[in-house]
Amino acid sequence: CKLEIFIPETHLKALQKALQEVDAGHIGKYDSCMSYSPVTGCWRPLEAAARLSVNAALSAWSRN
Repeated sequence: CKLEIFIPETHLKALQKALQEVDAGHIGKYDSCMSYSPVTGCWRPLEAAARLSVNAALSAWSRN
């Protein structure tokens, strides 16, 4: 099973702790198994998509 999560790098330690608390990443005789890397994403908005700038969208997301 694979769990893929996209978060700001500043939240990595909190995510690791939360996953450890529920024993996510337990594989055989190892726990806390995790890999992480920077990600660059891109998307193309469809006609019905909100017309937000990337900075506005990221700013709104970081406040939630």
